[in-house]
Amino acid sequence: MKIKYLFLFTIAYFAVSIFSCEKKDDLSDDNIGKITANIDGQLNEFTSTSAFIDVQDRLIITTESEDSLRPYIILELFEQGEGIYILTTPAVAQAQYYPGFGMNELYYSKAGNIHITKHEEDQRRVKGTFDITFEEVSGATVEVRNGVFDVIYD
Repeated sequence: MKIKYLFLFTIAYFAVSIFSCEKKDDLSDDNIGKITANIDGQLNEFTSTSAFIDVQDRLIITTESEDSLRPYIILELFEQGEGIYILTTPAVAQAQYYPGFGMNELYYSKAGNIHITKHEEDQRRVKGTFDITFEEVSGATVEVRNGVFDVIYD
C-alpha cells in the first residue's frame, strides 16, 4: 500500500514540477532594455533604448545613440496588444531607420512586420521581434532581420 502512495506522490510531484516551470527567458532580466537586429547582415546590439506611449496612444520603441555615427531604429505601433503588425498598413504600425555614420538619409519602412510576443501591462514591459525592409527616397534599401526587443516603457 505504501508503494502505491509513493508512486502516486512521485507522479504528482513530477506533474507539478513540469507544468509549473516557466521558460528561462521569462524569468531572466538580462535582456531588458536591449534591442538586437541584423542590419544588412551585420549583427547590431543596442543597449541604450527608449520606449513610451505618446499622446496619440502609440507605443514608440527606439534605439538611442550618443552620436551620429551609430545607426538607430524607431518602431511605432498604434496598438499595444500581443500580435503581428504588418508595416504596409500605416494606420497600424510604421518604422524608420537612420544609418548613422554622419549620413542624413532617413529610411522608412517599405515592408515587414513587428510581432509583439508578450505585453505585461502591469509591468509596462513589451517583448517582441521584427523584420523590416527600409527604403530611402532615392530607392536605396536596408534589410533589418531577426530583430528582437525587450523594453520597459514610460
